[in-house]
This record gives sequence, structure tokens and C-alpha cells, in this order.
Amino acid sequence: MTWGLLGRPARCYPPTRDTIDRIVTRYEVDIMDRPSHTRTHQDVGMMVSSTMITIIPYSKEDQEESLSFLAETFRDDVQSQQYFVLTKAQMSYVARTTEGIVGLAALWDNPVHPDASRCAVAVHPNYRKMGVGSRLFGAITDGYKGRPLVTSLWDTQIVGKKFATSHGFCEFRRTYTVSLRLPDWDRSGIRCQPIPPDTDYKICALSDVMTRREKEAVAVLCKEIYTYTHRDNPPADESVGRWMGRVFTDDLIEEASFVVSHKGRPIAMALLYQGQDPHMLEMGWRGTSGDRNIGKAYVEALSTMQVEYAVAMGAESLILESDSTDPWSERIRQWFPFAPATAWITMKRG
Repeated sequence: MTWGLLGRPARCYPPTRDTIDRIVTRYEVDIMDRPSHTRTHQDVGMMVSSTMITIIPYSKEDQEESLSFLAETFRDDVQSQQYFVLTKAQMSYVARTTEGIVGLAALWDNPVHPDASRCAVAVHPNYRKMGVGSRLFGAITDGYKGRPLVTSLWDTQIVGKKFATSHGFCEFRRTYTVSLRLPDWDRSGIRCQPIPPDTDYKICALSDVMTRREKEAVAVLCKEIYTYTHRDNPPADESVGRWMGRVFTDDLIEEASFVVSHKGRPIAMALLYQGQDPHMLEMGWRGTSGDRNIGKAYVEALSTMQVEYAVAMGAESLILESDSTDPWSERIRQWFPFAPATAWITMKRG
């Protein structure tokens, strides 16, 4: 995401320097008197309107200014602003001029996915393509020999993707947050796969799952589904109690969240949650265990039941977050007439 604000890794350092100070680097250049047609790409990368740029460690005193910088840089892109984790960052740096902060970089751990560290870099539009992003990225990765690095950005941030690729990142997942306008939904175009005529299979709502053991079984299934869909960046092996807390939240609509059991064991599920807007519902985790061909029919059927519930309740829209690594949510995204949306891509290095 934030890579989209960066220039390419420009050859932006003075040709007389052989080494770079990775923590604090200062360049004061003045080539404004040179005719524009004689300036090289390196000169352009160095030309910061004769302004000195300093890369220094982030401090708590920078917080308010950093938030203002992110708001100004990303404007109405709230997701990009919120992606930065500065207060809990393992390493974070700011790029400063006499006018204030013009760039940020951070690297932090994600306890849910402990096998990789997250990172982000952002540069003010007026200071892109000057090598500031490369210097910031160098600051947070200098000497770093830890886990693989992961970053996220919008698919529309072409320059950012090129920057990330040039620094060794490769895309491995796309996430789509799509919306289905329910007043426009035509049920006649939806054809579910036939559900296996087996009396050993039973569909019930979570509102009918009463015992703690039954709820734990649902949480275990949810954990299995999430782990399966995040094989490229595995989640931590957390307790069943932690997963119960993720599934059975206050905004879970239990009467419209369904589970399919086979001989008493949950094998498929689809969750539904109340959205932030009272007229909006959100599709949660869904998927199967065991025979995925049989489960696929159930996931389609359960999802259709949820759409019909939302229509009956007078909801105006249904939201789905779908990962390209999740075959079940992707099936639902492509099966129902969700509106197109820009992909939030995740890239990995190492």
C-alpha cells in the first residue's frame, strides 16, 4: 500500500561518496543553476530544492506530526494511513527537512502471523523520485536478519509495486472488499449445487449451538479454515479459547451464521456479522474441512441462506472480504454479483 507513494530506487547519492550512513544521512545539494538539459537522472534524484534531508529514528515527540503527515499524504485513503504501526514498531524512522516530516518508515511484528514482520514506507508527493524512500527502507532493514518481510499496498499504486519488486518483494495474495447491493439482487440467477442427500449431514444456526464443546468445535473448524487459506504466511498456533473469542463476538448474528455437521462433527461453516452501518451486514469466515467438494456445495448453500436473510431483514448491502488464497470466499465473490473493487495486494520478501 504505502509503497505507492515512493519513487523508484533512484541512484540518488553523490558520486563522490562510496558509503552511506544507514541511520543518519545528510545531503545538501545545489544544482539549480545548471541548465536543465545537462542534469542527469542522478542530479534529479539529488535535487531537493537545495533542502537538507535527514533520516533519523522516530520518537514519541514525532507522533502528532507523523499522523498529520500521513493524513496529508494519503488524504482520504484511510486504510493506507491506518496500515502504519508506529507506536509498537520494532524500528521506525522519519525523513525530515526544515519544513518538517517528508517521509516515514516502520517495521513491526504481527503476533497473529509471527513468521514474518510487517514494514511500510511513505514519502510526501513533493519528495518522491529523489531516493528518500530507498534511504528510509535502508534505515529499517540495515542489519536486519530476522524473519521474512511483508508489506501491503493498493493494486493501483503502480510505482509502489515496482519499488517493492525492485527491493525483492513478490506478490502472494490479493484481498478484495466488495459490496452487494441487496435491492438489486436477483435470486433467479443463483443456482446452488445440490446438497448431498445424506441424513448424516445436518445444518443448524449458531444460535442453536448451545454447549461450550459445540462452540469449541466451531472455533477449531474456523482455525483450520483460516490456517488453510494463509499457508504462505502461517498464523500462530493459538488456543481454542482465543479463536472462540474471534468467532463469538458481540456483533455475530448467530441466527444467520450456519454450520454443517456430519455425524456430530462440524465440516462446513459460514459466519455473518452486523456491519458498522445498521443497514449493512458483513460476511465472515466460511469454508470446509475434509471433503472439499461436498463442502463447496454447503458453503454456496449457506451463503445463499445468508443473502436471503439479509434481504428479509431489510439490509441494503452485504460486504465480503475475499482473499485470492481463499477458495471459498473467492467462489462466493465470483458467484454473486458483487460490485468490482480495487485489490489490496500483499507482498513478501525472504
